[in-house]
Amino acid sequence: MKLLFITNHFYPEVGAVRTEYELARKLASMNHKITVLTTFPKKYRVQHKSILKKYKTKKFLHIENILHEKMEIIRVKSFTSPSDTISYRFLELISSIISLSIISMILSENYDAVLTAGDLEFLASIPGIVYKSIKGTCMATIVHDIHPKALIDTGVIKNKFIIRMLHIIERFFYAKTDRMIVHSEGNKKLLAECGADFRKIEVVYLWADLNLVKPATRTPPFRRKFKNKFIVSFAGVMHYLQGLEVVIEAAKLLREHKDIIFILVGEGPVKPLLMKRVQEYKLNNVIFMPLLPKDKYVELLQSSDVSLVTLRRGYTQPVIPSKLIEIMAAGCPVILCTPKNNDAVKIVQRAKCGIWVEAGNAKELANAILILYNNREKAREMGINGRKFAEKHFSLEIAAQKYEKILKNLINQTK
Repeated sequence: MKLLFITNHFYPEVGAVRTEYELARKLASMNHKITVLTTFPKKYRVQHKSILKKYKTKKFLHIENILHEKMEIIRVKSFTSPSDTISYRFLELISSIISLSIISMILSENYDAVLTAGDLEFLASIPGIVYKSIKGTCMATIVHDIHPKALIDTGVIKNKFIIRMLHIIERFFYAKTDRMIVHSEGNKKLLAECGADFRKIEVVYLWADLNLVKPATRTPPFRRKFKNKFIVSFAGVMHYLQGLEVVIEAAKLLREHKDIIFILVGEGPVKPLLMKRVQEYKLNNVIFMPLLPKDKYVELLQSSDVSLVTLRRGYTQPVIPSKLIEIMAAGCPVILCTPKNNDAVKIVQRAKCGIWVEAGNAKELANAILILYNNREKAREMGINGRKFAEKHFSLEIAAQKYEKILKNLINQTK
């Protein structure tokens, strides 16, 4: 296949966008020609600001060839947010859509299919729809979260006019995309309830690179740094939807347990608020760290006694957070602090790899941490169970083969 992959975030950016890079790289290794159309890296999504120097002198357009991965990357300039806030990131998204759409209109090469992904997928897919309308090709979209429903349900968007406009764009997206790929059966059902054609929706579980993310065979350097501490970790984008305030409240309840520490890794619009609350409570058991390189992130998971996955109360989507897959792959037990309808709860219960508590309940979260703190053998068993389940269900190879099949079938149907 000749595949055009359009996404508004891509490597060397980190976070949940790592899935797009891993998928593109894997499909390229399967002898498909992959052209990625994306933006220049954003400073709040890279580990080291030195990475940005490579792109500083580039103008509107920049083309990279990653020969050893058989990928071509076309980067286009767009507005770059001066800070990681919701309003600025929305402007950044709109700017990237405009820039990517312009390039989509002038691309001379004909691709067999277009695959789109990115923040707010029903908006991020617009450049793909533009290319499809000009070239007459087929198009699929990776849907991580069901928007705009998620933003409306959690109160991020309240303006009735904006909500009405977003629903119009949402219906346009459902009509124009040929396939929507979601990460759980629950999300397939929810997407159909929101108006998508059930026949257009495919389910492919998220994945981890199981050769890279795996249990440690010896004590990691990160673990040695926090010797004799019970490490409770969270790593990822610190966004409003995750309801991370509950972690700070749980840390407050456990402040008398001197050997329990909370390590929160990442960046995001709510990080300053979390840090402010830690200062107000005068907590000595919470450590904030910036984004980590991939190898250090894996070390963090391998070193953690338990890792957290949180979602805000009121977040009704059953989406499976990508961080859960990597936590399980690393052999680390997990505590979910999410609404009960989340599909991640079903996975953790099936795999017997962790504990679920209700979203926003700091007391239950603190109690769950104490259960694993007081029973290390049980925690280790949960970690082993998680790794076994990941090996069976969450490999990158299996996911890439499913994407290949979906795209090939779609191409054959549109010929």
